[in-house]
Amino acid sequence: MPALDTPRTSSLELSEVAKMSNEEIMELAAESARRMASQAGLIVQLAGELDRREGWREEGATSLESWMVERIGVSVPTARALAHVGERLFDLPHLADALSSGDLSFDKVRAVVDAATPESDAELRDQAMEHSVRELTQLARSRRAPTPDDARGDHDRRSLRCNEAFRTVTAQLPAETFAEVRGSLEARARQLPSDGETPWDQRLCDAFVDLVRSGRRPGGTAPPFTVVVHVPMD
Repeated sequence: MPALDTPRTSSLELSEVAKMSNEEIMELAAESARRMASQAGLIVQLAGELDRREGWREEGATSLESWMVERIGVSVPTARALAHVGERLFDLPHLADALSSGDLSFDKVRAVVDAATPESDAELRDQAMEHSVRELTQLARSRRAPTPDDARGDHDRRSLRCNEAFRTVTAQLPAETFAEVRGSLEARARQLPSDGETPWDQRLCDAFVDLVRSGRRPGGTAPPFTVVVHVPMD
């Protein structure tokens, strides 16, 4: 594993950090991130070999993940991610070396590791150098054939959140549902009257509100609101 330059310091007092310039802080943060990636590379290499030997059994663990949770104090999701990447990198030397050298972060490697093959290993390593984690996740999905696990995962990740402070609605949908919702909203937006100057995103917003309101109307016409007025009986 290639060695990185010796770090300037292993820790800093808050007062020392406060005296640093923005450039110094950013350089040290980037250097520290490279070292963190390098250490993650070492951990996944060791974890992969330990799993192949089933060495975790020597300490009474039932799996590599459970051993990592108990022995190195990580969470179950973190242990699962480290173990999975360690297993996959055995046949992917280019991605493994890039992680161990600190050239790629653990998150970038994890984003592409399931789509990588020994034949595409070097290509994906190069693409990971240039793209963000989000872009790599999308790239990996486009290169990998969908599986039943993907569909279940998309379904389990579905969510809709309303932010009261900013009055926003954010939703994450499975691929097929997203296409259905988007198509329905766009079709409805095209049918709404427009002066030709209303931006498209505002028309989509109007279509969304109209869709919600129409679902509450009996027969899709009159709104189902009841108005109660308190007046003297006479």
